[in-house]
Amino acid sequence: MKNKIVANFLVVIITTIACWQPAVLARDAGQVRFGSWDAVKAIPPGDKVEIKLKSGKTVKGEIDSVSDTSIILDRDGKSVTTARDDVQKLSQVTKKTPRTAIILGAAIGGAFGVAGLVASAKTDDRPDVSSEAKFLPLVGAATGALIGFAVGRKDKRVLIYEAN
Repeated sequence: MKNKIVANFLVVIITTIACWQPAVLARDAGQVRFGSWDAVKAIPPGDKVEIKLKSGKTVKGEIDSVSDTSIILDRDGKSVTTARDDVQKLSQVTKKTPRTAIILGAAIGGAFGVAGLVASAKTDDRPDVSSEAKFLPLVGAATGALIGFAVGRKDKRVLIYEAN
């Protein structure tokens, strides 16, 4: 009876954690993240940006300067000037810390490990938990953390400007 209660509790926790992430992403997707050209002019020199041109080409580099009519990027020591009229979208590129993904992965992996431990817990026909099963939560958390690190270390792109 006790094992069934613990197993049900773990299922509720895992489901809550799994459903929480898409809700956060949906909330963020509804926010307006782009503005006028003044928002582009406010980006400090040296910040990395990615520009999608109206021609379909993508230009990446660090901001050197921005005027009312153009943007100058530094690409590997060379200056590249792009007219404002040619810009379809401009996104600011920042390094994303994988901390949240690591924590979430470790929590989910640890919860699966605890569920495995509970499933192998002692019953009437098995008087003791095996010594290997005691490490399931730790192995699950470590595996989840590694997966979270791999998934969460990509660059973050924030849309700053989009042409009408």
